[in-house]
Formats: sequence, C-alpha cells, structure tokens
Amino acid sequence: MKSGFLFIWVLFYSVNHAFAQKPVLDSTAYHTWTSIDGGAQISNDGRYILYTIKNKPINSYTSIIRSIDFKWKVDLLAPKDFRISSNSKYGVFIKGKDSLVVLKLGTDLVRYITSIQSFKIKDEMLYYMPTDTDHLLVSINLNTGKEIKHKGIINYWLSEDGKVLVVKKKATAHTELQILNWIDIRSGKSNKVWEGTNIENLMIDALHKQLVFTSNNEIWHYRLGDLSSEKLMDVGSFDIQLNESKLYALKGFSKDGKRLYFELNCKKNQKSSNAVVEVWSYNDVKLQTEQQEDELNGEFRYVILDLITHKINYTGKVRPQFADFKEAQDSVALIPTEDRLLEPWSIGHKIKSSLISTVNGKKFQLDFLNNKRRVAISSSGKYLVWFDNEQLSYFSYEIATNIIRNITKDLPVAWTELCLSDRGEVRQRGIACWLKDDESLLIYDQHDIWKIDPLTKLKPINITNGFGLKHNIVFDLALDGYKMKGISKNEKLILFAFNVENKDNGFFRVVMESKADPTMLFMGPYVFKLFDYLYVNDKGEYPQKARDKELYLVRRANTSNSPNYFVTTDFKKFNRITNVQPEKKYNWFTTELHQWNSLDGRTLKGILYKPENFDPIKKYPIIFNYYERKSDGLNAYLKPDLSYGALDIPTYVSNGYLVFCPDIYYKISEPMQGTYDAVISAANYISTLPFVNPRKMGLQGHSFGGIQTNYLVTHSNIFAAAQSSSGWSDWVSSYGSLLNGRSLQFFYEGQGEQCRIGASLWDKPDAYIKSSSIFQVDKVTTPLLLMQGKKDGISHFANNIEFFTGLRRMGKVAWMLVYPEGNHSLEGNESSDFTIRMMQFFNFYLKDEPAPEWMLTGISAANSGIDNGFKLKEIGRIPGRGLLTDVEQKKVETLMKREPITIILK
Repeated sequence: MKSGFLFIWVLFYSVNHAFAQKPVLDSTAYHTWTSIDGGAQISNDGRYILYTIKNKPINSYTSIIRSIDFKWKVDLLAPKDFRISSNSKYGVFIKGKDSLVVLKLGTDLVRYITSIQSFKIKDEMLYYMPTDTDHLLVSINLNTGKEIKHKGIINYWLSEDGKVLVVKKKATAHTELQILNWIDIRSGKSNKVWEGTNIENLMIDALHKQLVFTSNNEIWHYRLGDLSSEKLMDVGSFDIQLNESKLYALKGFSKDGKRLYFELNCKKNQKSSNAVVEVWSYNDVKLQTEQQEDELNGEFRYVILDLITHKINYTGKVRPQFADFKEAQDSVALIPTEDRLLEPWSIGHKIKSSLISTVNGKKFQLDFLNNKRRVAISSSGKYLVWFDNEQLSYFSYEIATNIIRNITKDLPVAWTELCLSDRGEVRQRGIACWLKDDESLLIYDQHDIWKIDPLTKLKPINITNGFGLKHNIVFDLALDGYKMKGISKNEKLILFAFNVENKDNGFFRVVMESKADPTMLFMGPYVFKLFDYLYVNDKGEYPQKARDKELYLVRRANTSNSPNYFVTTDFKKFNRITNVQPEKKYNWFTTELHQWNSLDGRTLKGILYKPENFDPIKKYPIIFNYYERKSDGLNAYLKPDLSYGALDIPTYVSNGYLVFCPDIYYKISEPMQGTYDAVISAANYISTLPFVNPRKMGLQGHSFGGIQTNYLVTHSNIFAAAQSSSGWSDWVSSYGSLLNGRSLQFFYEGQGEQCRIGASLWDKPDAYIKSSSIFQVDKVTTPLLLMQGKKDGISHFANNIEFFTGLRRMGKVAWMLVYPEGNHSLEGNESSDFTIRMMQFFNFYLKDEPAPEWMLTGISAANSGIDNGFKLKEIGRIPGRGLLTDVEQKKVETLMKREPITIILK
C-alpha cells in the first residue's frame, strides 16, 4: 500500500514540463532535501568550524569540521555527541554505537577507542568509561599520551573549569556501599568525600571548592578540606511526599557559594477511586479539568538553603526570578504570585510580587508592582525596572531607599512593539541590557535604543541618535553575549537592523558615548536574525563569536539561497564556509513586495511569490495565504515540505501557481472585518495584474488562517476554491470550550490574545456572532475543502462538524478531511495524504485538471483505508453532478467563465 501511495504521489506531480529547464518540486524532493542542520560550532581560537548537513547521504547526516582557511577538512558520517575541546586542539565524537574517535585538529592524527559508554573532554584531558571493562574510568592527556586508569568507578563528574574530577566507586566488591572521591586534576591528590548508598544529582562548585549530592532523600554537602560530608536536610524537613521518579532537581549554587538552590518534585493527593461525581463550583479559581491536570503532574517546591546555617531562606511553589545576566548578583529575587494560565477576569489572575533576600529570607510585599509584567532586576541587585501600561513609561525602584522613579518621563517616543499594535495590548520591546557599572541600562523604543539612568541623575541618551525612527529601521543587540555579560560604557556595539519598508536585514555599529549616528556595516535582502515577534518561520540565528578572537560565525539566507554559514571579522565582508543549495536544482520561487490600499483606506503590504520560470504572457492561478502580517518575511527562505495544515508555498509556486500573502490589520471586537478588508482588497488589486487569472483565485489558511478562510467564503464569492485547515467557524460554542482542560474564554477576552474580541460573550454577543461564519453558511458559493484532526485541542472536531453539516444541509459543495490521529497540525502519513488531496482540489478548481475519485463520489466507510480515491477521472464530471451531457457541460463551462462579483454582507 505504501509503494502505491508513493507512486500516485509522484505521478500526480509528474506534469509535462517539456520547456522547463528545471524539474518542479515533488514529494521526492522533500525526502532528499539537503540542509544545514543548525547547531554549528566555532572553535575558541576561531580556526575551525563544525556543522552538519542533513540528507547527506539520504536519510542520514554528515558532519564536517574544517579550518576556515579551507586547508584542512574532515567529513564524518553520522557522528554523535561531537565536541571541540576548549583549547581548540581536538575534536571528539562517538562513531557507530560506542566507538570514540579523537581528531587532532588540522592534522591527520586520529585515535580510535572502541566500546565506550560515556566520555568528557576539557582542554587536553579526555575521560571515558569502557563498556567491556567493569567499572573502569580512563583519563588520557592527549598532549602527552599519559594514561591513568581508575578502577571500580561507577560514575564520574568533571567540574566546568576542568580542574576537579569527582568519582563514585564501590567500597568493596561485595557491598552496596559507595565512596565519593574529590580528585584535583593538576596535583592528582584525592580526598574522600563520603561513603554511603544511592549517590545521585551531584553538582560541583569548583570556584568555592565544594559540592552537593543527594542520597536516600537527603541532601549532603562537602567542602574541600572537611573531614567528611555533612547532611543539609532530608525529606522530613517538609510536610510533603516526594515523587519517586524525581526526588530533587539541584539548580545551582549562589554566586558567593553560600547558598544552594534546588527544587522538590512533590506528590499530590491521589484522586479517590471511589469518587462518583466531580463538583464544579463557581468559587473554583481553576476548572476541575485544570485541577486534575495539576494533580497528575504534581507540584514543585523551590527551596533556597543556607549552606552555613542550614536555614531555609525560602520555600514556595513559585520559582524566584533572578537577574537575567550571567555575572549578576543573586542576593535578591522577585517572587511573583500570578498563575498566568488563568482567565484575565478570574479573581486568581492577579499579579502580586514580593522581594526576597536570598541571604536572610526577609520578604517584602511590593504593592506598587501589582499587575505589572516583565519586571527586571539589575545586575547588582540594587534596582527593579518595569513598564507601566497606563503611564506608558518605565519606572525604577531603588531597593535600598524604597524610592520609585519615572525614568523615561517626557521622552516623546513609543516603547511598544511595532507589529503588535492591533492586539489590544501595549507590549513594550523591553530592556536590551544592563551596563556593567549598573549606573544605567539600555531600553528599546519602537525603533531605537536608549541609555537610561535608573536614578534619573543622568539625562537619557538615544545611543542610536534617532536613526532608526528617521529611516524606519528597527535596531536590536546583535550578540547574545551582551545580555549575559552586560556592556561597558564606551563599548562598540554590533546591532541587528531591520528595514521595515524594504525588509532588508543587516548590521550596524554604534559607540556607546559617541552621540553620532550608528555606522552601517551591511544591509541587504537577507535574513541574518529577525526579531522574535515577527511572523516569520525561520528567523535566523545570533552570530557566534570565537572566544579568543574577533571572529564571528554568521548564518545567512534569503529566498533563493538556503541558510549557510559565513565568517566575518567586521560584519562588512562575509566569507562563505558552507555551500548547501538544493533549491538550485528545482524550479524555485522569487518574491516581490507589493503595496495597495485596504478597503478601510489603510496602506497594506504583501508578498507575491512567483515561479523562477515565470512567464509574463501567461495567466496564472493564484492562492491567497494569510496569517497575521507576513510581509516581514519577504527575504525568508522557505524549505519545501509536506503540508501539515498550511500551504507549502515553494511546492505550489514551483508547480505553476502564484501565491500572495497579504498583511492583515485587525480591529478589536471585529477582527474578521479586518480580514475581509485586507484579503478582498488584495484580491481586487492582484486581479488587475496582467499575468493573474481573476477567475482562478483561491484561499488557503491554517489555524487562525482557517478561521479567516471560513469567514471569507461566507462573505464573498470572488474565489474559485478555498481550503480551511483546523479553523473553527462558531465563535460562540468555541468561547465555551476547553483548550487542554483550560477555558478558551481567555483567547477571546484577554489583552494581546489573537481573537481580539476584548469582552465576554454577554458583553458583546454581536461581536461573536459577526465573526462566526456558521451563521452565514447559506451565503457560501465557493467550493470548500475543510481539514480537521480529531484530536485537535484548539479547534475542536465538534466545531468543524457544525460547519460541515451546515454546508451539507444547505447543499453547498464541500468536503471535510478528518484525520483520526491529527492534532492542530498533521504528521506522517496523514500529512502526506492531506498534501495530495489539497493539491488535487486546487488543481481541479484553479487549473481545470480532472477531479479525483474522492471528490466525485467520496470514499465509503467500508472502503476507507482500502481505496484512497486519488485516481483522476478524465471524462466530463464535476463534483456533485456525476456524468454530464454535452449540453450540461457547455452550461457549466459558461458558468465557470462568468465575471466574478463581490458580495458584501453587513
């Protein structure tokens, strides 16, 4: 059955392209598509690059490590757990099942070690445990070749700096007792840490020469020089019962080494097997379904323990929030109390925050932070900073003095994210980074970056000098390390830049105290790294800096070039390292940025996807595909694949379709009106282009795009066909349904949520009804293909049943593909099946190709799984009519050629 399935799939796409220079995309391309698999590494000295290519060979991976001067290269078939040593001299990986391979980088020297079960490497020191020798740990100095064998070892741990090795071994051959030893790597000196049983969860703090571990529900602590370990606590310290599957999760030591952070995974009360009823009460903060999920998962208790006094400074269900910087102090933490999964109107949906001293456990309620989100802690722990949505300003709180300051007062800028302006929420771009001296911080406005003093003693400085606003460019910090280590006062910063108008992406440089315009380094029609809030599938990666050299590994892509890696020293010139370009073999796509006016007068943008072999003389069918605002992805690379629910744009364009993705701006309380205004105006605009066939325009959307498709077919008849995946049609019944046990009401009422009603069903019933396509089923004239997974937890099967049975009742031409294992998106064979049927559906209505059997006569329950109905019928039949007479055929042809009209329903 599988071989027949593949044959039909390939046959389906084997269209006669006698004049095409390149083949079109088909299912074989998906399975053989080569790509850089991500996770590339650059050695600390910047001399070597490691990357992996997927499907080289087919259904496998090849990792390549090479010098950046291209004088040395090694190809490795399917290596596992590849690591470059911190001194940049060695590469170590697992080959096959359990063989260890050690490469001396830049040379032909290779060392093979067979049958190993684990390994660790730090600089020139390699540690491994063989599988064929019982309880043996081998350490090798790769420079000198000196080898040391540690016998009787059960497990081992290596400190992050590589200076400490801790081993666990059996006390004697015939006992369950285990011994922990601390070994100084340089001197070889060994200290006994502890003797006992069930040693687990060990964590080393080499800086402060200590470690912790768990044994039999107890936490033990050891400092180098102590005669033995001491017990910090046991489970009896808490009135809880631990889950046996995970007793502890040690989170780490404090920066000064004086405290331990860890979590307890606690059991909750088991539901009585004698229960005959669930009592759902109006007083419940959480629904019974949410409570049941909590009971199933248990709960975590976060603990802060003083290692000297053994005093517990904090225990609670909420994980403390520390400063989000690697070098930041952790003497204070923020304790939020809000359960963010509750409905916005719930009495339990209140954000309250307390400040706790991790040193002595003192806790202070900060009432002024009630209902405040994204509160940041400074790197020194002196200040809290947050954004106030009502005053549209940032505020600081000086912990030592209890003084609150408006630190951006009277600055005439917008702090909100540019592309989220239509979600009914003021969502700021946020804090970029703290300066190392902690006297100021960097904050993003809508385009630029400001240096702000939390004490307001220093005047705010726009470090990008307003250049972003003037030139419609959005700036962001380009190196992820800035956020971890902080920034110096006079540091030269590399910035990402995104041009909102033409969608170019690139790099600028700015000097912190220069007060000059930032310097452009490179801008072009590429994707290096786009901001997380943009609706683009592949947003790129942060550049990686070599630790010991001013050299950066950069990932770059655009529509006609798949993602590849380059190296640069100045972000002006980029030297190619990888050259994987599978798209060059196929009839690929190009993109154009178009602009037109929406029905409400707003200027909109959209992407037109055209085939590489585009012929301006031809009249092309076109499919409109939409989801929020996608024009920012003008230069994004789209990897072809099966349709999991959404349209695979590269495949359709390669096979002779045009695809247009219009931006949509939504209106609070009537979001579907924004959909109508954008898509209908886009269709009116696109239909005037000389190479577009206005009688062969289709619609396709998935998820929220599916909801929009359902709305559009009930409010317009200018489209020849439409496909809707995983999108509901009844906003009233959906409002009262559950998402994984949680009420979907938040999705409609909550600020910033996608449905954008902003009120309850009883406050604005007309808004829910107006957006619900179920009430306009009788107006549908467009042939519609629905796709629904039975296990969809977002767009429920029952909701789509409402829509389909309504279409069927009113005699509309419609099909619903129901996939038993499908969730909100499809996978595997279900995705393959849907990909074929959607293409057959559009080919019939937009290309006048023959209809498949499943569209003409359906597939009976008895034949389901036996006959897939893919076979195309060549004779004159159309869905719903059977075999036509010559007279009927001519009438149908005349009907299909008539000029389209628009129906506007108010």
